[in-house]
Amino acid sequence: MIRNTAFIVLPIVTLAFAIACGAMASVSITKEGNSYNIHADAYEAVVASDGHLTNLRVAGKEFLMSGAAGSRGTCFVQKKSMVDISTVTQLDASSISAVGSDAAITYCFSDKDLTLKLANRTAQPMRFQAIIDHRITCVITSAGKPEIPFVEDAGSGSSWLQGRIQSYRTPTPSAAHLGTSSSWVLGKFEIKISGNGRLWGPWANKYQVWEADLNGSQNQEVTLSIGHLSSADAAMIANIEKGRPADYDGFSLYSPMNCQVFQRQSRYQGAILISGRTDIKCDSVEYRLSGKPLKGSLHSAWTKLALNRMDSSFVQEFPVPAGGWYKLEIRALLGNKTVYSKTVERVGVGEVFVTAGQSNSTNSAQFRSKQTSGMVSCFSGSDWQVRDDPFPGVHDHSANGSPWPSFGDAMYRRYGVPIGVASTGHGGTYVRQWTPGGELFNWTMTRIYQLGPGGFRAVLWHQGESEYRTDPDWYYSEMSRIINASKLAAGWSFPWFTAQATYHTQILTAFPAIRAAQKKLWDTGVSLEGPDTDTLTGDNRDHDGKGVHLSLKGLKAHGELWAEKVSKYLDVVLDK
Repeated sequence: MIRNTAFIVLPIVTLAFAIACGAMASVSITKEGNSYNIHADAYEAVVASDGHLTNLRVAGKEFLMSGAAGSRGTCFVQKKSMVDISTVTQLDASSISAVGSDAAITYCFSDKDLTLKLANRTAQPMRFQAIIDHRITCVITSAGKPEIPFVEDAGSGSSWLQGRIQSYRTPTPSAAHLGTSSSWVLGKFEIKISGNGRLWGPWANKYQVWEADLNGSQNQEVTLSIGHLSSADAAMIANIEKGRPADYDGFSLYSPMNCQVFQRQSRYQGAILISGRTDIKCDSVEYRLSGKPLKGSLHSAWTKLALNRMDSSFVQEFPVPAGGWYKLEIRALLGNKTVYSKTVERVGVGEVFVTAGQSNSTNSAQFRSKQTSGMVSCFSGSDWQVRDDPFPGVHDHSANGSPWPSFGDAMYRRYGVPIGVASTGHGGTYVRQWTPGGELFNWTMTRIYQLGPGGFRAVLWHQGESEYRTDPDWYYSEMSRIINASKLAAGWSFPWFTAQATYHTQILTAFPAIRAAQKKLWDTGVSLEGPDTDTLTGDNRDHDGKGVHLSLKGLKAHGELWAEKVSKYLDVVLDK
């Protein structure tokens, strides 16, 4: 299994990047043109003429993705721009330095290891990124937990039902802190990265990014070690690559997941999807539900699922009254004998929402908020959880307070059904950064694809605080394009709610031109009317009223304002 490795922060030494690593007899470096080819016992690598590590191959398999969508394999990034390190020098027989005015790196090669000595030479934060080849199928975290970060677009080339099944087979691209080490699997080998980092994606639609933060004037050291995959890890990975959990016991239940909320179709009626497969010898698979619905009663008898005899899989949707939490029991029978049983403690049929926008739609408030109902579940892209802030799944990795526990509580009080929230935003973003086909748009579309047609009620959009210099007509036009493109890409029509959100400071509490553009979205039917959060001033803002984000009082009010606007629409459509 994977062992924790300490994250090394080197002393801040101006010339650290120029220190050679010491010659290694098993390493050879040859220069071709202005690039350097490295040959070691366990790997081959290339340091390109611009200083970036563009290739790292193990047994002929590539670990890094270079060339696609402008990727250089590895790079420093500051203020969304790649940092120059184009002065490249071979220091000795086993080390190369790449230096620029703002950053530097020393590559130290040995027979099985590659150490990167990173230096941020500015006073501002910087990130170091490695773009991972999309053919790398699995990463094992420092806790020994394997995850598959790459999954085909569930919205392409398959029915929405099959898309849902695929999204529950494997974890989907989402931000995850990997801890002090992570191991990336390449066939029978693994590359272990020792150094505190995180995984996020998809970038450019299908690539994952390993990323480490460097504060101003900070040096850090990251080591990549190549070794053989252990037989225990290989067996564990073989299971999850087949859509099975790491502790596979012969029975895979893909859907429902614990704490999952299915979108109801009317006030009192919805459906749940039950899918999975078994390697346990059995004649039949059955399920039953228990719990109290919003109206009427559940059919609580054991019900057979249609079992595909070719691969022992089952996929069926069943009408279920709105309500929950329900308990789902499932069993496999051989003759009259139960040979397997499993319970999902919480399944709901209620209301599901996708949230997007900038920081007041993510976990960016000073303090975290808590739900009181226990009926609000969040979908991260890989699992469902009933939890307090921070809500997972956001693009910006924020980890403080959000309005969504308050929103969910208010919606539950009004409708009495479980509430699901898939939060996807990124703080400090302009609307131009959400352009169709771009990274943020694709991030939100990933959640929309996963939930599938009819799988959620609406998108809740809260953004505009950054737009004080934006032309209002352009803002309206671009928002219209984003909203329409999302529906076209998803293949079905769903409403967007747009908040009036332009609060910037205690002095600049609103931008009338952008507020008018947001209202125009409502007036022209492009979007439904969201809350006016510019009204949340004074002690509704954090940092004693000085912040752009919301205090605990403000978060509660923010969530309730959203519930008020959504309820006006929902009361109409539920009574149709």
